[in-house]
Amino acid sequence: MKNYIGNKYNRWTILEFSHIKNRRYYYKCKCDCGNIDIIDISSVVNGRSKSCGCYKREVDIEKGRKMLTKHNLSNTKIWKKWASIINR
Repeated sequence: MKNYIGNKYNRWTILEFSHIKNRRYYYKCKCDCGNIDIIDISSVVNGRSKSCGCYKREVDIEKGRKMLTKHNLSNTKIWKKWASIINR
């Protein structure tokens, strides 16, 4: 068993060993935003888990919440005309 405690992977910092389940090692990890979670160490080391979800939220906010809409055309003139037709 390798010692991962104190190492930092992406936004996760490994705090302590938690448990073994189904031959997987779980560690208590702290994200840069302050959230603490118990995660399979292989997903952290391999990069499948980069953060607690805070990174995705930050990217969505930076992109102006474009990922929250389906087509990003809801502020166009033609879409507003279509919406008013539907509302009638």
